[in-house]
Amino acid sequence: MSMYLLTFITIVCYLYYFFTKNYNYWKARNVKGPTPIPFFGNFIDVFFRRKHVGVLFSEIYKQYPNEKVVGLYRMTSPTLLIRDLDIVKQVLIKDFDSFPDRGLYYSKQQLGDNLFHADVTVMKILRKHLTTVFTASKFKANFQVLAGRGDKFVEYLENATLKEQELNTLPAFRKYGADSIMMGAFGIDMDPYNDENNLCDLLDAAIQTPSYFLELELLFPGTLSKYNLSIFPDNVAKFCKQIIQIGSQLAAVSKFDQIRTMDVLMGLRREGNASSGKVAEGEKELNMEVTDDVLAGQVFIFYFAGYGNNSLLGTYAMYHLARNPDAQEKLVQEIKDVLRKHDENVKERHSCAMVSFGLGPRSCLGLRFAQLQFGICMVKVLSRFRVECTKNTVDKITITPMRRQHVGMLYSELYKQYPNEKVVGLYRMTSPTLLIRDLDIVKQVLIKDFDSFPDRGVYYSKKRLGDNLVHSDVTVMKVLRKHLSSVFTAGKLKANFQVLADRADKFVEYLDSETLKEPEINTLPAFRKYGIDSITKVEFGIDMDPYNDDNDFCDLLDVAIQTPSYFMELEFLFPGILLKYDLSIFPDKAAKFCQQIIEVGTTLEAVSKTYHNRIIEVLMGLRREGNVSSGNIAEGEKELWMEVTDDVLAAQVIVFYFAGYGNYTLLGTYAMYQLAKNLDVQEKLIQEIDNVLQKHGGKFSYEALKEMKYLQMVFDETLRMHPLTNSVTRNAGRDIQLDGTDLVLKKNCVLAISPYAIQHDEKYYPEPEQFKPERFSPENVKERHPCALVSFGLGPRSCIVWSLYGEGAIQVPSRVHEEYGGQNYVLTYEVASYSE
Repeated sequence: MSMYLLTFITIVCYLYYFFTKNYNYWKARNVKGPTPIPFFGNFIDVFFRRKHVGVLFSEIYKQYPNEKVVGLYRMTSPTLLIRDLDIVKQVLIKDFDSFPDRGLYYSKQQLGDNLFHADVTVMKILRKHLTTVFTASKFKANFQVLAGRGDKFVEYLENATLKEQELNTLPAFRKYGADSIMMGAFGIDMDPYNDENNLCDLLDAAIQTPSYFLELELLFPGTLSKYNLSIFPDNVAKFCKQIIQIGSQLAAVSKFDQIRTMDVLMGLRREGNASSGKVAEGEKELNMEVTDDVLAGQVFIFYFAGYGNNSLLGTYAMYHLARNPDAQEKLVQEIKDVLRKHDENVKERHSCAMVSFGLGPRSCLGLRFAQLQFGICMVKVLSRFRVECTKNTVDKITITPMRRQHVGMLYSELYKQYPNEKVVGLYRMTSPTLLIRDLDIVKQVLIKDFDSFPDRGVYYSKKRLGDNLVHSDVTVMKVLRKHLSSVFTAGKLKANFQVLADRADKFVEYLDSETLKEPEINTLPAFRKYGIDSITKVEFGIDMDPYNDDNDFCDLLDVAIQTPSYFMELEFLFPGILLKYDLSIFPDKAAKFCQQIIEVGTTLEAVSKTYHNRIIEVLMGLRREGNVSSGNIAEGEKELWMEVTDDVLAAQVIVFYFAGYGNYTLLGTYAMYQLAKNLDVQEKLIQEIDNVLQKHGGKFSYEALKEMKYLQMVFDETLRMHPLTNSVTRNAGRDIQLDGTDLVLKKNCVLAISPYAIQHDEKYYPEPEQFKPERFSPENVKERHPCALVSFGLGPRSCIVWSLYGEGAIQVPSRVHEEYGGQNYVLTYEVASYSE
């Protein structure tokens, strides 16, 4: 008997030792925490389902108000509860690579490789592909789908409240959550409002059924992974796999619209393997096999995140609105006011009534940069100066042609001569050309049927700047645009804000010194210097000094831009002759200058890694790869490839440099001219700058700039009155009939769109010669055709760089005002007519 007792005591002692051996872990490290209970640690109430783990953490958090961290034990596993927010930031953001996983490992065969629970390798790969669903444009595209689900939910509530006045919102929101996530994420139309449908019950059971495997993992870390066990019930795994099977069947008979999670999952399924790509220099590319188990794991995360979380969030919101009638009334009033403002009976503006940035796949990709550059410039200058007209200021800006008539003015005159026609037939030398007046046809050419009008219709030598993003054929354009567009995301623009702000400060210093010498200053040469300074620093990482009189960059660029190219007329007269004889429209010195920029970039790359977020970084990356592709852009579209040579790289320099320098020079000059001519607009803009800077404690930041809505209206109205391109041209790639006409265009016919004519048409802009920024208030924009502003094209071939240059331009006025407060310095100037 004593032997049995001794054995029992030995076993008990061993178990006690085994389950308590780690309980000195935090004490040895001087970390305070509650005393653990053998076997259970601090989780005894959680283990027996007496207390939710979140409540337990909250109670312990409150017990140690002066500690940054608290040491706990989840069963036998040491766990650190973090209270200090700086440490939270370190763990989740700053040192993420040191804390990549969630610490829970189990079978990968049954939903285990989902985005939430996966290890860091799988997470990075999946996140790279799945995040494409969550862009602003995809949300906007999904809006109507979710709005339709909302309508069904309202119908259900109306029917339910007719039967019973009191309604439990949790089951109701569960139905809405299931309905919206199935349609919004997976394109599957279910009917959870039907009592015979047991999907909600199935999901509730799957979510609420306790998983004892989870406690097993807490008690014996690594057990689930070792024995290939999962925390998910079989019926949940089966449900998720059924969703994938339905998606496969749908993919076989129809094309997804590329706005849903299901579309991405089916794309991964077709590829079979997925990679993370080269995320950063020095970080290796990660790869994984995509199986149906992996796909089902993602269904689980998206389904239950959309269903479960939405159910609780909606229920909690309704609870608090019911408990706080004043908040409910305020919210209802806001909804009514906004819906009244956006009455669906208001006449909508045509999508092509503004062509300043182009339309369609070749529209300006860099629009936001243009807004940033413009905004910084305007804010800085107007914070320091006021602009007034002088005796030398012209009453109206006109275009000074290099020959007898500027092509933009010719198009405008012909546009006005045929007010009742949708199109007008012209001849450029011997080439038939169609001038488009109708905005629906503008939309068809630049956006809707872009694949039928992919090129601009001017072809010349590829050896000397010919393969640039603007003039290249559609194959080169698609490949280059895919890689170069990465520079113009909101995150990259924000990262470039301070660089542009510093350039604007230098510009203000230059204006300050110049106005001390002479109170009247011609803004065109001044803005040329700012344009050069900002674009060379931001895009190429090169710090120039254009404000030095000995620097001849301005003269070089002016010559390159303004020198007439008779080769262009030769191409009009004999289409195809430039390409046949390997001739270019660019002078030798322009090509040499661009090649020098690439050489400087190569040198900088060898000694420095500081030019992230810049065009030169992308160009150097393309140079290293040697060959690049467009990727699988859409189902059924083949992957395109091109060789990247130094000529190709230099060609991109010409586009980005002259877009940022030449176009911004004119834009800044026009804006100052209009502000000097319209003092009421200038004062209203200055008042907005004052108010926003005061709201932000006198500090000029990216967030402050984005709040200056009137400044954005000034930007848009300046571009409307003074479009920076004389025409947008396209070449018909095949025979095609134009919408709303009997006209069938033949292949290779050239089409022209006149931004100036459209943007000065009284049909779209009453009193077009008046400078009225309010035209671009949200309510007025809605009244016009969305393509009534075409200054930089629209669609896939619109101007890629304009997002960068525009926002940069906006900075200058506010920066000046920030520096000098209310001191009123008058900046008077003369403005000359400009050449093409």
